Amino acid sequence: MFKKKMLNHIKQNKPHRLETILVSVLVVCGFFVFVQADDDIDPSIIPKTLLRPIRSEVSIYPIDAVIGELGQGDADGISYSFARSVLGDLQKKASNSERLSILSDSTKKKLFEQVDGVIPRKYRLGGGKKEVDGTTSFLFRFIGREKELAGELYLLQKDGKWIVDDILTEDVKPLSQGEAINTYVFTPYERFY
Repeated sequence: MFKKKMLNHIKQNKPHRLETILVSVLVVCGFFVFVQADDDIDPSIIPKTLLRPIRSEVSIYPIDAVIGELGQGDADGISYSFARSVLGDLQKKASNSERLSILSDSTKKKLFEQVDGVIPRKYRLGGGKKEVDGTTSFLFRFIGREKELAGELYLLQKDGKWIVDDILTEDVKPLSQGEAINTYVFTPYERFY
């Protein structure tokens, strides 16, 4: 009965009505497909890029065009946390910080002058990378209103705790100088397109 009414309705109406009906049917069917429970879906038939993230996956962080991917990277959580603390100490110019005590006074003075020249509103810490010599390196960047300072922090684990092995910095640069290259790169998310 329903089939007969539908066919009569289609015959009596203009062709664009048929398109509307077909689109409506597709939308309703699509809704039921997306509302299915996870247990009903066979993951082997769906491309991995379309599956929902599982809790064990590592977060995908955005990229800073100067220092690369943000987030923990290959470093362990303790070294990453220590690196954040070191950068925080530099930003606050904490000359009596235990984390910076391994650096010479002249090195600390130079670093504080560079950071002070930027007047940083924030800093960014790139993903850690384990080096061949046993250190773990982090790229970082201090960002002010008009200037920036990029560098690399090397940490070493000694007697079960992390210490600063070395800090290398570039010269302080105006943000406008890097405008052409400091654009946001969307590559970590390109799998969705």
